Amino acid sequence: MSEVLVLNSDYVPINVTSLHRGFRLVFKGKAEIVSADVLHPIHTAYKEFVRPLIIRLLNYVKYRLRKIRTNRRRLYQRDGNRCGYCNSTHTLTIDHVIPK
Repeated sequence: MSEVLVLNSDYVPINVTSLHRGFRLVFKGKAEIVSADVLHPIHTAYKEFVRPLIIRLLNYVKYRLRKIRTNRRRLYQRDGNRCGYCNSTHTLTIDHVIPK
């Protein structure tokens, strides 16, 4: 199943959604098609529709960016549970983390 890029009304990308949900948004009149795939239309029993690739919402959607808190477990997971200096997996300390 293909995916559709969803843009806010000011053309800022919000997310990537499924083709089914993107088509429903366009069909209900909540979004408009910015870019479409005209070579591969959507066939229904009664009609052919254009397959959307990029859609833009007609109403602005407010959203907040979530801040991800940094902790020891996430730092070790980012580095693959290996020491940044000696490449060891046994004696991990917070001092041996590669700074970003």
